[in-house]
Amino acid sequence: MEQNIDTNQEILVPVLEVANAQLEEYMPSLIKAIDRGCEEHEGTFYIKVMNVHVESEDNKEFTQHRFSFYTQKLCPLPEYDQSVFRYNRSNDQVEFVWTLPDEETARYLIQHREEVVEEEKELLNFVVAFAVGKLRELCNRWNIAQQTIIQQKEPEMVVN
Repeated sequence: MEQNIDTNQEILVPVLEVANAQLEEYMPSLIKAIDRGCEEHEGTFYIKVMNVHVESEDNKEFTQHRFSFYTQKLCPLPEYDQSVFRYNRSNDQVEFVWTLPDEETARYLIQHREEVVEEEKELLNFVVAFAVGKLRELCNRWNIAQQTIIQQKEPEMVVN
């Protein structure tokens, strides 16, 4: 079967251009989310980044990927197509917590864990931690600690 190399290159170039454009927008969007979170939350907070798949109106087979950035006081529960960062206001540090791919990719990584290249091993570790419940445990531990801090800061009600 003869393959038309020119056609493949025409498809590949726009995909790479879109991916590069997304990466260029990612860090400025993360910084904006941190700034927004500093206005909305006291102390430590979390930035949840969701990879949103949007079907192209022109071509239903082509899916665009966009990132949506959310800030929240408590650590978000882990889910597919998500990255989480933690911002610590006391030392002005952003910590990358985890990233999870879509469900299909996660299953593939687990099924082919022996073949995973070095660059994807951290992603595989996140997927395995998610599958066995370790990310949820971490999230719950941080949220319990955060709720304790919030409760300690609640002013006492004075009744006369």
